[in-house]
Amino acid sequence: RLLTSFDKMLAASIHFPKPKVDANRTNVNSVVHLGVWSHSSPVPVVTRDSCSRKTGGVQSDCSVDAIDQFLCDVGCILVPPILAAMCMELPAMYARLQRYNYVHANVCQLYSCSQYLETRVWLNFGGAFLCIAVKEGSSEVYHLDWNDDPDVFAWITVVGDGWTGRDFCLPQLNVHIPMNPGQILGALTRRLIHSGSEVEGGRRVVLTCFCHYGTLKKADQWE
Repeated sequence: RLLTSFDKMLAASIHFPKPKVDANRTNVNSVVHLGVWSHSSPVPVVTRDSCSRKTGGVQSDCSVDAIDQFLCDVGCILVPPILAAMCMELPAMYARLQRYNYVHANVCQLYSCSQYLETRVWLNFGGAFLCIAVKEGSSEVYHLDWNDDPDVFAWITVVGDGWTGRDFCLPQLNVHIPMNPGQILGALTRRLIHSGSEVEGGRRVVLTCFCHYGTLKKADQWE
């Protein structure tokens, strides 16, 4: 289902940013970021990859419709098990991430439209995470995700058609974890050096659900 939704985004000509290759990055595959983050903004913003050109983004209206359907599937398939896992095993992290109301309030204010997130309801992941990076392929280069919150798990899942290869590799722990379709893996990707091993065959799409550190830092100070 997620792969089908991803393919519908491709069919709708979703705009991918020009790929970047650097010491902390990966191969030449493009990645699209959907959701909310902060970066240099004083308040949370919806990523440009998520928005239409009419609202300051880079997507066509047709692409936005396909993105919303993809995020709807993410909300139905990934959000419930992630929230359940955090609630049972990581209660302090779960409590901290319920600050998504801060994100909702500030994004609405930024767009001067109280209905903005109501009309794009799937941009709100209910506190499971704030943003999702989507790419086809694998990272293949050991790195840290410097924009992720150091104390909050990133959640990784993969979908595709019969790929071979691609373990999730953690050299500090001397661990290689095979990633199977439908599996959701959590890791502190700001603290643990990691990479995906090379995909030897088949097609593989990786979804990385994360929280931008600046957004949560501001939320911690919000009343």
